[in-house]
Amino acid sequence: MNQTKRNKRSRFFALLVAGVLSAASLSAQAQNRTIKGCITDANNKEPLMGATITLDGGKTGAVTDLDKMKAAVASHTTDVLQTLKNNGIDVEWIQIGNETRTGMLWPLGKVSNNNFATDDCLANISTLATRYNCKVMVSEIGMPWDSENAAAMMKKMVDGCKAKPECLGIFYWEPECYGGWNGYSRGAFDSNGKPTDALKAFKN
Repeated sequence: MNQTKRNKRSRFFALLVAGVLSAASLSAQAQNRTIKGCITDANNKEPLMGATITLDGGKTGAVTDLDKMKAAVASHTTDVLQTLKNNGIDVEWIQIGNETRTGMLWPLGKVSNNNFATDDCLANISTLATRYNCKVMVSEIGMPWDSENAAAMMKKMVDGCKAKPECLGIFYWEPECYGGWNGYSRGAFDSNGKPTDALKAFKN
């Protein structure tokens, strides 16, 4: 079993753990809970040695007051991480949401501005790194292949990330998609299958 498959299995396990605990953790009453189990290969059912765990943030919430929601999410995250740690499970990295340009933890955390702000994103990298004493990675970025702003946006983000020692890197999400293939328009190839200028940001 190679490391990529091992990481996928461990990520699934972390998501499962977070999902099981979410309903109870977002309540007002704190509870002690124990997680026990074995991470196994999906094909041969053998235990996976050295598997890593990833917690993937979400977009939905279960309370109606914004301040209470923030406190509940913080408590839930701490609780899950501590429970994993208590059971000898090491979490190497945490993904904060997915496609969060419209906010997190809807409906309270939803924002109406759907515009991607490069300056804000780059500033947030430093903010997160300083606040949590950790490295940060931009793990998904893209823009419609026919946008006149795609190349400039990508260059600014790549150059900005390179200039930040606290940033581990940045990668384009599905750049191989071309011309709106299968309904996805944020690839880096045009309708003729030729690379767009957006990819030049990764050239050097």
